[in-house]
Amino acid sequence: AQAERREQNRRLMEEVALANAEQIRLKNLLAVADKEEERRIMAYNKEREAREREEAFNKERIRVEKEAEVERMRNAQQRMQDVQSELDALRMKRADEEKERQWRRKERAEAERLGA
Repeated sequence: AQAERREQNRRLMEEVALANAEQIRLKNLLAVADKEEERRIMAYNKEREAREREEAFNKERIRVEKEAEVERMRNAQQRMQDVQSELDALRMKRADEEKERQWRRKERAEAERLGA
């Protein structure tokens, strides 16, 4: 009877040792899985942050390019207005000069008519 009890105790201790070893193995597996999940999360966050930085950079680049294009168009429009103003001023000057020439011709013709 005592030998049976010892055998039962030995088997029980063996089962407990096996259960403990299995628990330790599962705990280690969970730790490895947790580390792997943490690594994947960090890699995902790193990739997401890189994408967000690139998107922000691209948005800023597009904004700057649009701003530069608007400025270029404003400058071109201003140059066209300046050229048009110069042409208008030149036309007015020529028109005034032509009026002056016509007035002088008329005065000369009037003076010749009166003097003749």
